[in-house]
Amino acid sequence: MLTKNADSLREQVILAAKTLFMTYGYEAVGMRNIASAVGKQPVQVYRLDLSKADILAEVIIALNAEQIAELPRLYSQITGTTLFDRICSYLKQLYILDVQYLPIRSVGAAFGWMWSKEHECRVIEQVGQLVKPVADWMLEAALDDIPARCIGIWSLYYVGYRQAVIHGGNADDCLNAIKPSLRFFLVSPDISTEDLIARRQIEEVTRLSEARLNRAELVSKTGNWELHLDAQLIFASLGAAKIYGLTSDKFDLTAIQQMARPEYRSKLDASLNNLLLHDIPYDIEYQICTADTNEIKDVRSQATFDREHRILFGVIQDITERKMVEKELERLAQTDPLTGLTNRRHFMQLAEYELLRSKRYGGELSILMIDIDHFKKINDNYGHHVGDLVIQSLSNTCRNTLREIDIIGRIGGEEFAIVLPQTAGQPAINVADRLREAIANTVFFQEPNVSIHFTVSIGVTTLTDKQYDIETLLRFADKALYDAKMDGRNKVCFV
Repeated sequence: MLTKNADSLREQVILAAKTLFMTYGYEAVGMRNIASAVGKQPVQVYRLDLSKADILAEVIIALNAEQIAELPRLYSQITGTTLFDRICSYLKQLYILDVQYLPIRSVGAAFGWMWSKEHECRVIEQVGQLVKPVADWMLEAALDDIPARCIGIWSLYYVGYRQAVIHGGNADDCLNAIKPSLRFFLVSPDISTEDLIARRQIEEVTRLSEARLNRAELVSKTGNWELHLDAQLIFASLGAAKIYGLTSDKFDLTAIQQMARPEYRSKLDASLNNLLLHDIPYDIEYQICTADTNEIKDVRSQATFDREHRILFGVIQDITERKMVEKELERLAQTDPLTGLTNRRHFMQLAEYELLRSKRYGGELSILMIDIDHFKKINDNYGHHVGDLVIQSLSNTCRNTLREIDIIGRIGGEEFAIVLPQTAGQPAINVADRLREAIANTVFFQEPNVSIHFTVSIGVTTLTDKQYDIETLLRFADKALYDAKMDGRNKVCFV
């Protein structure tokens, strides 16, 4: 009775582990999770004398058994009349079954070394049953050394399986990756088994090296390419093709030239000519529009030139994320976090630029200095969080009232400065008064029955002497602001 209960619990554990491995992945699941899934304490599962690796082996054995039971159905779906075509069709059906259990199949090889001898023998026996159709077809074709060929074909299948899975491919990708090597295992008996194994080893080493490079490129979002100038042919790695949104066979010179944004093409041509004619390093950042999704990407391309063979060797990297981070850091360095307006440092830079432009081209320019009236009382009476809301309200009113070309900055706690390009004298005073009135008419509710409104004082000055710098104009505007405060607040004064 005890043995029967243990066997029943063992079956429950294997079934629960299969579900957990499929849902969360092998490495994320612990023995406690498995015990909990079958409603038992961990110690009760440990008494089954099963390690986590043993449970994985049992799950894979159960999956293999399901596939073996599917063999009659697979036979009915085999297409092709040649030995090669039938084997390809069979392996394709196996792939479709295998990939359904990808989270489990993908870790089977990695942890197989931890299995007991019993589990290893059972899996090998099952592989023999799964590969039996291939052995039968080769026997019909009068091929020799069938066991060695079957082992080679099975190993080759899992190389193709891993490569297709890594690159997000499908059954056809798996077959396309192994077809050239598969033919070596189906040649006439005139070629020795030793030759077949040697060729297989060379091909597998080459293929695995390429797979490692492809994985490294995809992870780092890089790729490599080479351009044969005389033939006007370009070859690209999987990583390079992915960056451009192309497949490797569609990666041609005309296509990638057209994907560069128009504003960068002359720069690209100049950089290429500098490399070819003057050996000036080719290292350029530009933008492309991808072929598959029309996504705008920032890329960096570097190249060297083999002058003897007239071949360009280059690498390309997708730097879109890096550029986004750089732009965000730049925005944060230039922006006041509370209001979203320019901070003092960036305001001074923009104001200096606008002042230089006015001096050079003879345009008019005015400066406004704004200070919130009785701001300390607002903080004392309602709290600093309400003071922040007042500052934000003022910022929004400025945005809504002023032109897009006007430059607004928060230069102190409750102090703001504004540059009005192409505006001087009375028109600048009118703008300031309109802004003062809009702010005075703004009311918001801190609580349902508590309304808050506030006023500002504004100082205005205009550029009248080209010798003035921005600091001088700000001092004049600040003096006018002081006059507005002394005149009773909620006023506009001009200096």
